[in-house]
Amino acid sequence: MAIHRSSCWLGFYPECDPTPDDRVEDLIIMRALEPEVFDAVWAASEPLIPPAPRTHPLGCHRPRVSDRLCFRGLLIRLVTGCSWVTVEALLDFQVSDTTVRARRDEWVAAGVFDQLRAHALHAYDRIIGLDLSEVAIDGSLHKAPCGGEGTGPNSINRGNSNGSGRLPPMPTASPSGGPSTAPTATT
Repeated sequence: MAIHRSSCWLGFYPECDPTPDDRVEDLIIMRALEPEVFDAVWAASEPLIPPAPRTHPLGCHRPRVSDRLCFRGLLIRLVTGCSWVTVEALLDFQVSDTTVRARRDEWVAAGVFDQLRAHALHAYDRIIGLDLSEVAIDGSLHKAPCGGEGTGPNSINRGNSNGSGRLPPMPTASPSGGPSTAPTATT
């Protein structure tokens, strides 16, 4: 029996862990995660990353996790769409998910990803040619025709038990301060 490492993460589901007689195949599913592709993306990104902030004056804190490892975690998350906790596991717990998110926030504030986007567009234009003069964007937003149990209540009648989509009339006060005796739509 051949087990692919991509089937599940080792140790998360013991029933998926290979036994000694199983042949384990390492498959690279996504090209963006192959080492040579990551190295090329990192080479373009590294100069854009600001220098690390000064370490603690007493030197008593843990050393800072490498930017390269955090960048790899971000790339894994972007390519696979997995959770932050899974990113941490895929990086063999060398960096916490909190650290990867914090580093992402640092780099967003420093404009690293905006610069990287501009660099990628320029490279694409130089290699392939990018003509944005004739770009059309289309989109729509409408209800799903079948709806169903999984869609939940719509935003209009949340909390309204009659399901009509209309909210019950609000009681009004009379000039004397008591409830109004004026007829409403429901009486």
